Amino acid sequence: MVETIADLIWELSILKIDKRNENLIPGQKTAIKIGKGLMSMGLVERYRDGFGFESDKNFRDSFLQEQVKRLEGEVIDLRNNDECWRYLNQELKQQLTDLCEGMAEPDQLRTENEYLHRLLRENGIDPYQPR
Repeated sequence: MVETIADLIWELSILKIDKRNENLIPGQKTAIKIGKGLMSMGLVERYRDGFGFESDKNFRDSFLQEQVKRLEGEVIDLRNNDECWRYLNQELKQQLTDLCEGMAEPDQLRTENEYLHRLLRENGIDPYQPR
């Protein structure tokens, strides 16, 4: 089971992302982060072992807590990014609405002008007759 998960993470981590497959594998970015985390943990363990330091449970727990704090910081940055995009999207929608109303204005003027001409004619006044 562990070997299957390791193979899956490895394959997802090394698969090249391009326009053809970017939506096919939504977990690829997560797999890459997991792969990097496992690799860094493994390297830290090997270096510590190579230099004669023991890696006990407390060390591994503190290492993983540092990684979690770093990832939480990234999540906060992404939340701020989401708020920024939400604001920009709202502003763009408002500008688009204003633009649509501005483009519709000549049609409204033409309709109003035709209505007023019709009212004048109905009351026996020719709007184009010279005074």
